[in-house]
Amino acid sequence: QIGQISMKCTNKVWKPISTLCVAARLRNTHDLLLNLNNVLPQEILIPTALQNLAEATQTNATNLTTADNIQEIVNILQIVSKSNLTVNDSTMNNFMNSVDAILGNDSSAGWKDLNGKNTNASLELLTSVENFSQLFSSENKTIQISTANVQLQGINISHDTIIGGFTKTFYDYNTVQISEDVLK
Repeated sequence: QIGQISMKCTNKVWKPISTLCVAARLRNTHDLLLNLNNVLPQEILIPTALQNLAEATQTNATNLTTADNIQEIVNILQIVSKSNLTVNDSTMNNFMNSVDAILGNDSSAGWKDLNGKNTNASLELLTSVENFSQLFSSENKTIQISTANVQLQGINISHDTIIGGFTKTFYDYNTVQISEDVLK
């Protein structure tokens, strides 16, 4: 863990009043991304950072569900979602696996703590997912990346292949319909 703990001495006893500690691997990834222009080209740095993040979230999933770690992961995802790269399947999978890791049942207490701090972490996460998915380009006609808590599905279309619009059902209860007129 890296960070700081603020304590207050009351009646000769030190008591923590605030904690801001995150996993060292998350902080290192975050710090690396903050130096985008000084270290490596984005084409190398962002996929590498997302691979490291995905590995960290998969191997330490239960340890990364604190409010501070969730916020750090959201911060990392925000940074990469602001890039102007075209993202391939592998990088998109790493991004989605990282998102998935902080959306499971194990993370509900961490999200509750974050919401109590009046942060915008959930909005920032949703915005990051939306922005990053717009960078995704697949060679496949259909797109399907599914994790336990997140699904990204779609179809590559062109103006001459749009027939009848697009309809897709997610998790058997949420249907998205986009008419042919909107897609043209």
